[in-house]
Amino acid sequence: MKLKTKLAFAVNASLIGFCVYLAVDEIKKQKHEQEQLALIAKEASEHLEYEKQLQCLALNVYHEARNEGEQGQRAVAWATMNRTVNKHYPDTICGVVYQAVTDAKGNPIRHKCQFSWYCDGKSDTVNDLVAWVKAEYVASDVMAKFGKETDPTGGAIMYHADYVDPDWADDYKREVEIDTHIFYAEIE
Repeated sequence: MKLKTKLAFAVNASLIGFCVYLAVDEIKKQKHEQEQLALIAKEASEHLEYEKQLQCLALNVYHEARNEGEQGQRAVAWATMNRTVNKHYPDTICGVVYQAVTDAKGNPIRHKCQFSWYCDGKSDTVNDLVAWVKAEYVASDVMAKFGKETDPTGGAIMYHADYVDPDWADDYKREVEIDTHIFYAEIE
């Protein structure tokens, strides 16, 4: 083989090798970028889910206890959270808050919900912004402390206002009264 041909072959082989190197390097960069984007998407999804659950808990605190002191609001939040780890309830906050007997179309039946505000026929619109901000703060704080601090309700999953006497109360262990609610845990 002539020297020029050998030289041309060597140059072409080097160029091909360099192009392959660049292509592999570009593929590695793209893979890294895709992994980073997937991580960002996962973190964004987790944050959105956290925010959704926070809003559900804050709505429940707002509607169930907005006229109570902070301890009463915290107790309602704790009882709601306790249900998420109880086998008889959904495992998400929103699932617990919106648990209801539904009609054939999937709509909650009036007065057949776990929390009365959800299907009492009244508007669920937040009208008191000061109470809403407090409910969001309480919900966020209880979510952060759940499972890490002592539960002021003694593990309660049920509660009612102190001026009513529901039929179900005898089926649970009375734990504590906080503000205007009485809290109950399962009988072991």
